[in-house]
Amino acid sequence: MNHSLAIAVIGSVVFISTGMADTPAIAQITPDSTLGTEASSTASGRVGFLPATLVNGGSIRGAYLFHSFSEFHVRANQRVYFSNPSQVSHILTRVTGDNPSNILGTLGVNGSANLFLLNPNGIVFGSDAMLDIRGSFTASTGDRFTFPDGSEFSATNPQAPPLLTINVPVGLQFGERIPGDIVNEGILEVGTGQSLTLWGGNITNIGTISITEGQIQLNATQAIVLDGFSSVIQNIGGNIDLRSSGNILIANQASISSSPSTLFGGTNAGTVSLRADDNISILNGGSLFSAVPLNVTGNAGAILIQAGNTVTAQFARISSSARGAGNGGDINIRGRSLSITDNSRIFATTSSTGAAGSIRLRALEAIDVSNSVISSGTNVGSTGNGGSLEIQADRFTAQDETIFSTATDDSGRAGDLTIAVHQLNLSNAEITTKTLGSGDAGNLIINTTGDIILGESSSITTTSQIGSGDAGNLTINARQLTVTEGGQIATATSSSGNAGDLTINVRQLTVTEGGQIVTGTVSSGNAGDLTIVANDRVSLFGVAENGTQSGLFTQSSEAARGTAGTLRLTTGELEVSDRAGISVSGIGGNPGNLFISADRITLNRGILEAVAVSGENANIQLQVADTLFMQRGSRISAEARNDGSGGNLAINARFVIALPDQNSDIIANAFNGPGGQITITADSILGLAERQAIPGNITNDIDASSQFGAPGTVTINSPDDPNRGLVELPAELADASGLIAQNCTAGGVANRELGEFYVTGRGGLPPNPIELLGSETILSQLANLGNSTGVEHEDTSANISQLNSPNRTIDAPIEAERWITNSSGQVVLIARPHHAASLNAVICPS
Repeated sequence: MNHSLAIAVIGSVVFISTGMADTPAIAQITPDSTLGTEASSTASGRVGFLPATLVNGGSIRGAYLFHSFSEFHVRANQRVYFSNPSQVSHILTRVTGDNPSNILGTLGVNGSANLFLLNPNGIVFGSDAMLDIRGSFTASTGDRFTFPDGSEFSATNPQAPPLLTINVPVGLQFGERIPGDIVNEGILEVGTGQSLTLWGGNITNIGTISITEGQIQLNATQAIVLDGFSSVIQNIGGNIDLRSSGNILIANQASISSSPSTLFGGTNAGTVSLRADDNISILNGGSLFSAVPLNVTGNAGAILIQAGNTVTAQFARISSSARGAGNGGDINIRGRSLSITDNSRIFATTSSTGAAGSIRLRALEAIDVSNSVISSGTNVGSTGNGGSLEIQADRFTAQDETIFSTATDDSGRAGDLTIAVHQLNLSNAEITTKTLGSGDAGNLIINTTGDIILGESSSITTTSQIGSGDAGNLTINARQLTVTEGGQIATATSSSGNAGDLTINVRQLTVTEGGQIVTGTVSSGNAGDLTIVANDRVSLFGVAENGTQSGLFTQSSEAARGTAGTLRLTTGELEVSDRAGISVSGIGGNPGNLFISADRITLNRGILEAVAVSGENANIQLQVADTLFMQRGSRISAEARNDGSGGNLAINARFVIALPDQNSDIIANAFNGPGGQITITADSILGLAERQAIPGNITNDIDASSQFGAPGTVTINSPDDPNRGLVELPAELADASGLIAQNCTAGGVANRELGEFYVTGRGGLPPNPIELLGSETILSQLANLGNSTGVEHEDTSANISQLNSPNRTIDAPIEAERWITNSSGQVVLIARPHHAASLNAVICPS
């Protein structure tokens, strides 16, 4: 009867049934008749001065001893040992009956040979089961052993053992039947440097599997389950390898650990490897550790978790650490999808001279992380470098106080943090590299082919917090980046180290609801530069409910002595609205400079500013291919407070337009120091005037004044007409039709249908019909009519012949006083000499 394993996961509770209630009464060890005269036998004896049951006989073939039983059990408190002839190095035992083997006492070898136990029906190691084996041990529910020459020793088709003359490897073969299960509730150990292998259908470990400097292998055709606090697999100085064609479950504080051995001068810890074709789940305090303890020399081993489907870590602990004189191991987690939740912790650290291991998370589809910490770094007292943290997936979501970090607490450098995904969504999560010592923080690089959404107070940062180490550089490449709901992207320093540079390359950037992109310093370290290239558009909107301004900033705070960084923005369209802003400021240290290059800039209650307090002046340069448009109290400002000088503000645009009477200003003011310099180069400037910008007024002003210092300068360059200056648009447009007088009296030909005369040009309204034609209306180089015969408009008394002298050259501008229609039907303007008295321009038919 097959030994069954039922697994049910309800919530976070795992229920396991081993089916031991169906186990038949324990019988004696019963040899079968398949070996003929070489049949196995049992006898009482002593091993190690204690009573034992000895298994004798069997078929010897070279270095191999073959046993065959119809039943094989070890009763509670019983000690069963296989005899070990001197020439034998491998003992192979098969069970040909129908029942699983129950090992409830001690199973051993009276010698150093390796022991193989084969029972296709299943094998159960009870809570008091123990192994006393100096060689390796293999327990399998396969149906036969195989050998390189094609021969086999089968439990389902029992025949005489093969004829082996040399020591060759032993293989295992599973037939068409479902293999039995293997359950361990006891303590399984083998000799130093040896291997312990369990190979079956379902493998459940509720007990301990422990060896030193050897190999532990669990291979399941269905599932591997480690359940409960007492479920321990540990290897000192060797590898641990779990492989399943189905699932792997590690639950309820079950643990797997690897550490270096202290024997013979010390060895490295081995690799911990979990591989499943379906799912791997580490739940409810399940843990994987690879560690170098204090005062131990050796490297920690790597941890590999690889699933064909999903890897789930729920309140899991996965750690690789080097506390002694050695390096930490890498942690690699791979699957179609990864789910890391409920206060899970994944660490790779060093507290010594060795380097920490790296952490790599890779998924073909999604990585979802919530309320968990994933970190690689160095601890206080270490001189080694931290490891890197790498994330690769199609979709990556982090939320609910999740932290991804690389850090250094001492002189070692922190590792880089790299994310390569299609979509990235952060909600109340933090991704950071940082230094709290003299070592530098790592760089942070995010590459996405799709969108990044940063919301609910999430942050992407590189920082230098204490010590003298520099913060790392931060680079983001994406199709579209959205920073909202108080989210922040920043490089910063609060130490003597410098902040890193922040570079963003996107097609579209949106910052709203208190979202910020910042480089800053609150200490003696310098802030980094902020460089943004958004090929299509940058949109900055509004403030958060708590008043936090949305925008782009480089700053040196009030407590700082370091310099703020330079902000460079290149985009197609820039829109800054609803109190959002772009700012470079130096409150404590010197400010940075602001450079913006765009096709169009729209400020709708938006702010572009550079602020200096006492340090160097802050400067703004705007390069606009088309239009700079301002409305609703927008401001472009390069100001200085205290004793600082007003900044230099340069605008180069085709059009600079401000809607009238909306208090949109361009200023470079100062308080005690001299005012700044404003230079505007544009084809046309509309709606602004040079005058003092008074807070609260409604005019649109250009102002470079100083409250107590010397005023600055305003220079307007208009390539088409450098003398025209500024045009201030009227607040209300007049109805032109109502401004044209109709002074001709009724009667005469006035009752006839009159002709029409249009003048087009650079003027505004047509002149009042009763006004004189002023001398400012200049027409030069009038047409010479020669001897043509024109038809003068009726009631016109001017002598045309006086204006038609063929030899006359007109050298000076002359006012037009008449018009005639020539023989071609064209209207021609004519005039008398300029000194003639002005005539009444009203010509009314009589």
